[in-house]
Amino acid sequence: MDRTKVNELKGFIDTIKARPELLQFPELGFFKSYLESLGATIPEVEKPSSEETSSSEDEKMPRTHETHGENSPKQAAEEEEEEEEEEPIVDPPKPDESIFNDPSDPERLEPESEPVLSTGPADKELNDDEMEEQAGLKQEATEAMEDGDLQKALEKYTEAINMGGATALLFARRAAVLLKLKRPLAAISDADAALKLNPDSGRAYRIRGVANRRLQRWEEAHSDLAAAQNIDFDDATEEVHRSVLVGGAVRGGFVDEKWTKIAQLRRDYQNEIEEKERLRKEREIKKRRMAAQKAYDAQKAEESSSSSASAEGMPSGGMPGGMPGGMPDMSDPDLQAAFSNPKVMAAMQDMMQNPANMMKYMSDPEIGPLLQKLMSKHKIAFINNMDALHPEEARVKEGEYPSNEHPLETAWTFWFDRKSGDRRESDAYVEGLKQAGTFNTVEGFYRHYSHCVRPNELPPNVNVHLFRKGYKPMWEEFPDGGCWILRIKKKSARNHLGQLWEALVMACIGELFEVPDVVGCVLSTRYKDDIISIWNYSNATNPQVRFRICEKFREILGLNLSTVVQYKEHMGSMQDGSTYRNARSYTFSVTPSTEPADAAALASGLSDQILPPAATGEHAAPPAAAEEATSKKTEETEKK
Repeated sequence: MDRTKVNELKGFIDTIKARPELLQFPELGFFKSYLESLGATIPEVEKPSSEETSSSEDEKMPRTHETHGENSPKQAAEEEEEEEEEEPIVDPPKPDESIFNDPSDPERLEPESEPVLSTGPADKELNDDEMEEQAGLKQEATEAMEDGDLQKALEKYTEAINMGGATALLFARRAAVLLKLKRPLAAISDADAALKLNPDSGRAYRIRGVANRRLQRWEEAHSDLAAAQNIDFDDATEEVHRSVLVGGAVRGGFVDEKWTKIAQLRRDYQNEIEEKERLRKEREIKKRRMAAQKAYDAQKAEESSSSSASAEGMPSGGMPGGMPGGMPDMSDPDLQAAFSNPKVMAAMQDMMQNPANMMKYMSDPEIGPLLQKLMSKHKIAFINNMDALHPEEARVKEGEYPSNEHPLETAWTFWFDRKSGDRRESDAYVEGLKQAGTFNTVEGFYRHYSHCVRPNELPPNVNVHLFRKGYKPMWEEFPDGGCWILRIKKKSARNHLGQLWEALVMACIGELFEVPDVVGCVLSTRYKDDIISIWNYSNATNPQVRFRICEKFREILGLNLSTVVQYKEHMGSMQDGSTYRNARSYTFSVTPSTEPADAAALASGLSDQILPPAATGEHAAPPAAAEEATSKKTEETEKK
C-alpha cells in the first residue's frame, strides 16, 4: 500500500477525532455510511438550547455593538441627541457698509440726475480742416476755464468730442470740468472713456478716484487713487488718499481710513461665513457617520437574525449549510492531511510573518503543491459569489476558533464594490458595498482567499478591500485618517500586481506594520492603471505614525527610494468625493526614520505613475514597482 496514502489517511482520522462534527457534512456521507455499516455509532451533534445560543451570541458580539435588541446607553444617548431638533445654522447678515458714510462730510456729493454726456464717434478719422477746428474748440475751452466760466468750457469740450476721434486727454479734461460742476457720475463716465483709450492715464484714475470719494464709494476711491499714485505721484492726491504729515500735523487719509474699516468688516463677515460652513460640514459628516453606523448595525442585526433562523440547518463546525461544497478546502482529504502536518503549519505561520517567503515555499515539494491547490481550488469570482461566504466571528479569543487552527491577532473582513462614475452619498455607497467573508485564523484566510479572483484577472473599476472586522472601508469611519497610495501602470506591471497585493494582504493580517493604526488595504483596478493603498485610522494623536506606515509599506513591497507614493486624507476625500484624486505626492527619504519628502515638484506630470528605478543599487525596485520610461522622459525627470 502506498505509504503516502496511509499517512494521508492517518491525518484525516486525526482531524475527525478532533472535530467529529465534520462527519455531518454531506461530502463525508459515504464515509459515515461505511462506519455505520461496521456497527459504529456516529454521535449526533448537540443543538444548543435557545437560551445558550442567545448567551453565546451575546458573548461573541463585538464590544462596540453589544446588543441588537436594545440600544446601549451610548447609542441611546446618540439617538436621543439626533432626535433633538438641531439649531439651524444661519448665515450672518451681510454687513451694512453705509454706516461708514458721513452725511456731514463737506466733500460729499449726491449723484446728479442729469444724463451722462455723449462720447462722440470714436472711430471717425478727422481731416485737416476738422482737426484744426477741433483744436480751436479745445483752445476756447481752456480760455473759458482760466476765466472761471466752467459751463462754457464744458460746452466747448463737448463740441470737440462730438466731432469724433477724441483722445484720452480730451476726455480727462472734460471729466475734470464735470467734477468741478459737481457732476461726479458724468465725470466717472468720461474717466472710464479715457482709461479705455489709455489704461495708463494717471490723470483719469485721479479724477475718477476723487469722484468716487465724493460719492463715498470708499473701495472704488481707494483703488483708483492708489493706481493714480503708482502711475504719477501727486502730493495733493496723496493727502486725499492717505494720512500725510504737513507742518507737524497729520492731514488727509480720509479714503484710506474708511477703506481700512470696511475691509476689516468684510474680513470679519467672511470669517463668520467660513465658520458657519465649517459647522455645516461637521454636522454633515456627523450625519453621514451616524447613517453609516445605523446601516452597519442594521446589517449586523440582520446577520444575527439570519444565523439564529438557520441554526438547525448548520453543522456546529461554524460553516453555513448553504455554502457551495460545504467546506470546500478543509473537506479535501489532501488538505486535511496537510494541515495536520506540523511542517506545513510552521510554513504557514512563517509566511504570515514574512510574505516574501511565499516564493521560497512555492518550490518546496511538500508545501508548494498545497499552496497552488489552495490558490486555485474552487476559484469563484468575487463578482458572482459575494454572498457565498458567511463571516466568522471577528474577535479572536480562545474558544472562538477551531482548536486545531492558528489564530490571527484580530479578525479581518473582505469587502467588494464596483466604482461608480457618479459621486455617491454614504447610503448609496453602503448599498453597493458587499461583504465577502470574515476570518480569524491562518487557515480561515486561505479558505477565503482561495475563492478570490486573481488581481490581474479582475475587470476594471473593481475595488477589493481587506479591513479589520468592525470597520467598513468608508471615509466616514476614519475622518481623521487617510491612506497611502501606490499607482501601478497596467502595461508594465499587470502580471506582478498579484505579488504586490498578496504581500500587502499577508503583511496586514500578519501585523508586519507593527501598529494597530493600520485598519485595512485596498486594491482598485482602473483602465489606465491599478492602485494599491493602505489605510490608517487617525493622524490626530501622532501624525508621524503614518510616515512609519509608509516606510513599512516600502519595505514590504520592495519599492525603490525614488518611487513616488501619494497620501490622501479622508477629510479631503469627503470633500472632493474621491479617494485618489488630488492626493499629495511623496518620495522616500534616504533615512528610514524621517518622513517621506514632498514630491509635488518632482512628480509634476508624473504623479499618476511610478518613477523609473535607479539603474543600480541595493534598493532597485522589483518589476511590479516601476515602469519603463523613455530616455527623454528620464532626462526631463532628472532635470526637475
